[in-house]
Amino acid sequence: NTEYGPDYEKKCEGKKCTVTLYSDEQYFKSNGKLDDLRNALKKNCNDINVELCANSDNYNVNFKKNIADRDTIKIIKDGVGLGFKPHSLSYKSDNVETIIAYANATSGKGKENIYSFKDVFGPGNTFEFIFASSQFKEQITFNDASLFSNLNDVNVKFVDINYELDLPINTLFFDENNEIDSNKAESLVENNLLVDNNNVHFILNKPYFSDNSGRNYFADLVIKNTDRLYVSIRLDAGDLRNATFPIIIDPTINLNASNITFDGSVTFIVLGGSYTRDSAS
Repeated sequence: NTEYGPDYEKKCEGKKCTVTLYSDEQYFKSNGKLDDLRNALKKNCNDINVELCANSDNYNVNFKKNIADRDTIKIIKDGVGLGFKPHSLSYKSDNVETIIAYANATSGKGKENIYSFKDVFGPGNTFEFIFASSQFKEQITFNDASLFSNLNDVNVKFVDINYELDLPINTLFFDENNEIDSNKAESLVENNLLVDNNNVHFILNKPYFSDNSGRNYFADLVIKNTDRLYVSIRLDAGDLRNATFPIIIDPTINLNASNITFDGSVTFIVLGGSYTRDSAS
């Protein structure tokens, strides 16, 4: 008798059960049925312009092969779509924004539940988009500091990773409880970003990055409205100067799966505490 959850398997023989806990989600529900995340990406999508898609009971996501295409990645929840594509890498000095690099017209590749683009802004820069049951995760890697040579200028305060956004015209943005004026040229998001279209459909968590020495640094989200609408991940230039490359932005933390055998009850050790679950539950 086996029971599955997004991040666990529970196998029982009589009253003795073994629970395998995973650091990352392993399963998702589609059409009411549980499926392995390794089977998430499919070729049979409703849009002929979409190369691969993943559909769950919670949300759907479409991937286009060329990063230069509009809506390279599109997340759809409750009939509302959030489309975006990597646009550029820029820095600001004395209130003047300078483009370091535009996104190369590179082709993506999907495997299991991960869709990846390599050398997006230059060699050694990878974008990975990870489909899971309850969240859609992004992981951006810069292998070295070659794209950040401008950091030698102490007047450079931050670097932005810019994405073009494609949303319904009546979409609103909120920073916790405060509405963000998306008509302004630039609006800094203090905490998480809530994207609202008659309801909160998407929450973009405050980003951070980790360097090769294990140090973590907070970043910011910025809404820009210049020639079109953008959302940007803003990295502090001082943090980048101190960081040991490679760096990973919004990293996924991977731990080995662990087996716990219990007879009667089991205590799960979790971040911030623990809880006990009876075998009969």
